[in-house]
Amino acid sequence: MKRLVTMLAVIGLCASSAWASGLGAYGAYWKSKGGNEAFDGDGFGGGAKLKLDLAPMVSLEVRGTYFSLKPKESGVGDEGGVGAKLEVIPVEAGLVLNLVNQSKVLPYIGGGAGYFFMKAKGDVDDSTKIKSEIGGYVVAGLEIELGEGLALFAEGKYTMVSIKEVDSVKLPQAIKLDGFGGNAGLMMKW
Repeated sequence: MKRLVTMLAVIGLCASSAWASGLGAYGAYWKSKGGNEAFDGDGFGGGAKLKLDLAPMVSLEVRGTYFSLKPKESGVGDEGGVGAKLEVIPVEAGLVLNLVNQSKVLPYIGGGAGYFFMKAKGDVDDSTKIKSEIGGYVVAGLEIELGEGLALFAEGKYTMVSIKEVDSVKLPQAIKLDGFGGNAGLMMKW
């Protein structure tokens, strides 16, 4: 949680930059479907993003989200897994291509990379350590202007990341957390 607060503070400080074009907050959903029953499940959370215009139709987005991923299998810890719940905090940066220029309805596509902080929770002791990993994402969304300086946005997102190391032991086969999700929220624009 300390990492999330620190990340949101950094995003807030960056918002005062003259390049900033918007700061948003959103609710998030992620369905991990990487092929490992112990980690296939639903994740809910929330996050924030900062959007910086680089060119008329290209923007840089920096985003951070907190997820609590609950696998379908509840007895994961009993079989040598990492816990009944996985907390994941992706801190991501990517490029967004706005598909139209200057419109009240703005469709966009994009993608980027992120650093995923992960922690096991639930039926394991706190000494279980999951190594943070680098992953990626692609996104497609729609931003709808509600009024001067305020917009609603909704986006679909596909996340790609794997767990490769637990308790400083490299796993023989990476555990994929890949899956589709979505974000929806409000964007303050200037």
